[in-house]
Amino acid sequence: TLGILGMGRIGQAIARRGALGFGMPVIYHNRSRLAPQIEVEVKARYVDKATLLREADHLVLVVPYSAASHHAIGAAELAQMKPSATLTNIARGGVVDDAALA
Repeated sequence: TLGILGMGRIGQAIARRGALGFGMPVIYHNRSRLAPQIEVEVKARYVDKATLLREADHLVLVVPYSAASHHAIGAAELAQMKPSATLTNIARGGVVDDAALA
C-alpha cells in the first residue's frame, strides 16, 4: 500500500504512478480532501493521518514546509508505522524530526 501525505499536483502524480503503473492500493491524507472525481482519477482513497501511518507500506511525504508541517513526522508518528514500512521524504527536511528518526 502506497501512502501519500500531501496530495497536491506532485502527490497526485505519484498516486497515478503507484496505482496505474504498479497496481498499488493508494491511500492519502491532506489538509483537505480531494474532489471525488480526482480521487477516482488518481485511484486514491482519503484516510485520516493515523490510518495512513498504520496502513502504508511505503509512505511518501509531499507537503510544503511551514510551521504547521514542521516535524509532522516525529517519534509518535514513526511508532504508529509498520516496522517494515519505508519513509520517503521528498518534502523539506524540517517535515521529519531527524532525531526521532535516528
